[in-house]
Amino acid sequence: VGGFIHTARLGKAMRTVARVSSSFVTRVRSTTARRMTTAARAASAPAHTYVDTHCHLDMVLPRLELSFEDWRASLDATAHDDGAALDACITIGCSLKSLASTAELSQKQGVYSAFGIHPLSAPEWDGAGVPERIEALCADAKCVAVGETGLDYHRISEDVDVEAYKATQRASFEAQMKLATRLDLPLIVHTREAEEDTLELMRAHLPRDARVHVHCFTSSLTLAQALLASFPKLCIGFTGVVSFKNGSDVRAVVASVPLDRILLETDSPYMAPTPYRGQVCHPGMIPRIAEAIASTHGVPVSDVYRASRENTRSVYGI
Repeated sequence: VGGFIHTARLGKAMRTVARVSSSFVTRVRSTTARRMTTAARAASAPAHTYVDTHCHLDMVLPRLELSFEDWRASLDATAHDDGAALDACITIGCSLKSLASTAELSQKQGVYSAFGIHPLSAPEWDGAGVPERIEALCADAKCVAVGETGLDYHRISEDVDVEAYKATQRASFEAQMKLATRLDLPLIVHTREAEEDTLELMRAHLPRDARVHVHCFTSSLTLAQALLASFPKLCIGFTGVVSFKNGSDVRAVVASVPLDRILLETDSPYMAPTPYRGQVCHPGMIPRIAEAIASTHGVPVSDVYRASRENTRSVYGI
């Protein structure tokens, strides 16, 4: 009887050990599997992330005929090939018809917004309740800037009063500079063929320490240098134009702007970079722009990603 009891106790103990051993092995295998999965993800993760600091998603997605979710999934699937992944983008609402769609898209993960009235839509600023609506939209947690606003004197129609046309743009620009200053938000500036007036108004209505993004820059080196000297927290955004065969003038400006003052942007759906000319531009094309800027500066593309990422944090807090 004593031997039976001893054998029974031994058997119970062995079964307990077996259960503990089995549980331990399972935990080890599970932990090892998790570590291997994490390591595999880390090994396959793109080396860099980027922010498209200026796009118009409300126009991009319909032209691509994709939902936001399907578009993001397509970017995630190809990020490894580019060695860089889209972290976030800033979509711009700058006309009355784009405000609601921009506000809706900005609630998506990784999407931020800016609101203002574009110089080509400047008469809208004087509409009933428009300044108040813009200010209310700027109060949203996902809104990171006022704009885009500025001056655009390109191709003024012959049948308009030129001075009145310019005065309307200037008034809208001044009001939005004051709004950005009062709200302590960055300002997004659009300037085209209006260099002297742009610089004069910015110097007159912005504090020297204003955070400014002069976007889609295609103006002169003289203006770029004056802006950088006048506003130490100002950065200049370059688009796919820097990769164009006929973009030598823009590349000359890029070469003279320090990396710590450059922002990456597409201004999509326009100006798709080489080799995508003729296609619908979208934020996933930023790697081609980064490569063109790196080539122009003669530095590794990693330097461009690193500097522009820090610049985005400095200007937009993203």
